[in-house]
Amino acid sequence: MTRNLYDLKNGRYKQRDEWRRVKTLCMHWNNRSVRDAFNKWKKQATYGNTVIEVNEIGPVVEEVLEHRLDVNNLKDFMRKEGLDPDQVREVSDNSHKRVRGLMAGAIGRMQ
Repeated sequence: MTRNLYDLKNGRYKQRDEWRRVKTLCMHWNNRSVRDAFNKWKKQATYGNTVIEVNEIGPVVEEVLEHRLDVNNLKDFMRKEGLDPDQVREVSDNSHKRVRGLMAGAIGRMQ
């Protein structure tokens, strides 16, 4: 009789240990999934910050702003030299069209 009680008791411990192993396995899998999701989010956030930095703070943006200031200064200079606002606009439009054409040609060569 005592042997049967010991067997029941040991069987109960084995069953509990088995459930503990299954629980541990599931928790490890869950932690790994959460960690992978966090790493994926972290990578995307880093990419997002890089895009924002390039578009708002980067050297290209500074160069574009510098060129826009140069264009505005040239327009102001032409007005001070006595050109009509229509003439200034015409020169600006012609220059803009020429630059767009050059840009389209460069893009066409890159493809």
